[in-house]
Amino acid sequence: MEQMIGGALAELCGQTVSGGKTLLGPGFKSLFLRHVLPLKRLNHIFSRFSSLPGWTAVPDRVLQALGATYHVLASDQAKVPSQGPLVVVANHPFGAIEGMVLASILLKAREDTKIMANFLLGALGIGEANDMMIFVDPFGGHGSVKRNLKPLRDAIKWVGAGGALGIFPAGEVSHMHLRRFGVIDRQWSPTVARIIRKTGATVLPVYFEGHNSPLFHGLGLLHPMLRTLMLPGENLKKKPREVRAHIGKPIPFKRLAGLDDSAIMDYLRLRTYNLQNRKRERRVKLLRRSANSTAKHLPVVRAEETSLVAAEIRRLPTEQLLLSSKNYDVLSASAAQIPNALHEIGRLREITFRQANEGTGNPIDIDGFDQYYRHVILWDREQDEIVGAYRLGLADTIMKERGLSGLYTSTLFEYKDELFHKMGPALELGRSFVRPEYQKTYQPLMLLWSGIGRFVISNPQYRFLFGAVSINNGYLGISRKLIVDFLKEGHTHSDLARFVRARNAPRGRSLGKKNLGLAYSMVHEIQDFSELISDIEQDATGVPILLKHYMKLGGKFLGFSVDHKFNDALDALVLVDLARSDPRILERYMGCEGVTSFLQFSETNGSNGIGPAGDGRSELRNDKCA
Repeated sequence: MEQMIGGALAELCGQTVSGGKTLLGPGFKSLFLRHVLPLKRLNHIFSRFSSLPGWTAVPDRVLQALGATYHVLASDQAKVPSQGPLVVVANHPFGAIEGMVLASILLKAREDTKIMANFLLGALGIGEANDMMIFVDPFGGHGSVKRNLKPLRDAIKWVGAGGALGIFPAGEVSHMHLRRFGVIDRQWSPTVARIIRKTGATVLPVYFEGHNSPLFHGLGLLHPMLRTLMLPGENLKKKPREVRAHIGKPIPFKRLAGLDDSAIMDYLRLRTYNLQNRKRERRVKLLRRSANSTAKHLPVVRAEETSLVAAEIRRLPTEQLLLSSKNYDVLSASAAQIPNALHEIGRLREITFRQANEGTGNPIDIDGFDQYYRHVILWDREQDEIVGAYRLGLADTIMKERGLSGLYTSTLFEYKDELFHKMGPALELGRSFVRPEYQKTYQPLMLLWSGIGRFVISNPQYRFLFGAVSINNGYLGISRKLIVDFLKEGHTHSDLARFVRARNAPRGRSLGKKNLGLAYSMVHEIQDFSELISDIEQDATGVPILLKHYMKLGGKFLGFSVDHKFNDALDALVLVDLARSDPRILERYMGCEGVTSFLQFSETNGSNGIGPAGDGRSELRNDKCA
């Protein structure tokens, strides 16, 4: 290998540019010898540690000799599948050391691990460690295709038999790209997609923080071979050094099966580089959490007497019972009917919202809007306690009596009258919660939504639902910006959004398509986008469940506003046209006959100037319910 590098150096020093001058003079040769000389030490390290018994320990031994350690969260390490065909893709910032880190990470989860590596690494004399390597020629020169046929077959055979294979799809170290003004991998090889496709492997994205020295990247702009010459020195210096690795969620093959090879690699690159967003705001989040921990929250009020709350719930008229399921009842009530129960709802709201990095900070979450809004309550008959609740505002009635300022969302957004002229009757939804003890399953939330569905069946004029969906302050700032940009790009109601203005618009510029890279072109469904957010958030939190729910109903967004009175939650104003929602989803909350009657009413009573309602789907529903 030293002869190979020496020859390359001689070739570079002999190259000429315009005017007959050499590309690199004698001074450069001396400079590079200082960086290439560490090759002997690197060779010695690999030879020494790879010859010891137990090849699976080689990566850790080499890292120790290099004075290097790595950091990976335990929750990330746990994401490595312990069995089954697996391809691990990673960025390539350093050129060698990250290969040892990747091998160490994978070997801690499973011994059937191999790393696809540059054939030059084999020239270092790594002995028994050859067993964990599949060597390829990534340079694409004359004869490289033929030389790579056997390694490709070996890789497919290994993964197809259930093994794990770590790959750096760029094939060469990350380097400076002037157009993007950053250090990133070159285009990823579609050959990796062939391995994935032929084996049906799960894919695991891994992102390594960091990059090589400015000298490395600066000289690499003169000639790519200069980067290769400097790699030994780059991987031996800066002791001690810690490499930080971030691991995303495993991606099942079925998510990739419908894409061509190029699209597969674009998507995997997106999922990998998306993980760098953790790095960018790690310190910001720690500072914000520290500030939040010192924020003064007043003690929450004591619980209401159970017997008083239960008596109010039992006194509600039968017609206000929306549905019953096992030990649960869902009921509708006014504030005047449930003074004690409403007090308990306010107490439970504050407890629940504080645990979600929201909340008013007051002893109880009750405001003036509660006095004239309707309340949908989920009641546990066996435990005699409130499980959760929603607040409903009949917008047409409220505006007739109190004007636009009578709507809670008017505290967050300024409305023009044209918005409601176009919509007609609408329900404002908000202040939804399920108390923490009942959050282990989705059933309570499903029952609350079913209660709202039954309310709409009885009041079918309320075709439109709208309200503020909170994106709490526990999310990284980058996650909140990504969510807003995603919703603005393809999920805004362009016709109606012009009638809405945020009172406290989010600060900071939009990330925009350029910085989001392939996010817009590769990710369209909210569940796929939620996976991106989940990869960034170290507690694996995806997009808020309510936001996903409304989007599945066809929700569109009208604006975004920060609620400083609710722990700086970012509120997304969503609008759902139930007459345009997927009937199969509506059926979960309305039942088959309920959906049919609602769609028939919507078709008969027109579109309110926004769009056609129903498209004759009620007839299809009739056939299905028969």
